[in-house]
Amino acid sequence: TRSDMEQQTKIYILPPNQRLTLHALSDTKEALPDVIPWRGVHERLALAMEGITSGRPDQFATAIAEFQRMEHDYGHELDQPEPATAVFTSMNIRADNAYSIESDSGKAISILDKILVLFDRHRTSYGNGDAPIVEQVAKAMFNKGFTMGSMGKGEEEIAVYDDLVQRFALRDESGIAEWVAKAMSNKGIMLKSMGSHTEAIAICNEIELRFGKRKEHGIAEVVDFTKKFKEDLSTGK
Repeated sequence: TRSDMEQQTKIYILPPNQRLTLHALSDTKEALPDVIPWRGVHERLALAMEGITSGRPDQFATAIAEFQRMEHDYGHELDQPEPATAVFTSMNIRADNAYSIESDSGKAISILDKILVLFDRHRTSYGNGDAPIVEQVAKAMFNKGFTMGSMGKGEEEIAVYDDLVQRFALRDESGIAEWVAKAMSNKGIMLKSMGSHTEAIAICNEIELRFGKRKEHGIAEVVDFTKKFKEDLSTGK
């Protein structure tokens, strides 16, 4: 009967705009699973991010595990913008963890390389709504370059930055443009360390020309640093 069904079925409201119907055996907390894989992609990503920023090691470890589950759950939907953004964000965070917490640069680079491979495989599916995805890909490429540099592979670092710039230099979105500017800036720093001061100054000039009039905070910071860096180069510091 209808009353019997109402007693057996419980409706849980999950933000944003997610409804999950569970056949609960009782009203106790144990009736709910520890992990609800039917949450919306945005909610799962937000909850995992809270764990990363909580400052608590137990929540951090739980968040890393949740990111891995998200990659598994949405890995077959990478031709769609929202799952792709979530998966690439997750992979970037796991790469950061591998580099900064586990001190495993090789693992970090492997994860970052996979982001680019997956992006190239599905990029034609995203259409005009690809900016959040491209931002994560640009971040991955920048972090790969930085990691290569930290391993003493300066030429490989520069090559990654050049690839990033070649791919995304024409993108005007602030989140993407910031990674382009940062890649160019880091290339200039590496060129200086390799003794190529003239090339480093040329990179500085290009950064000022491309981004000098941008008002976004992150981009403006790169431009301000570049001006000081060029001044130091010019005076032989």
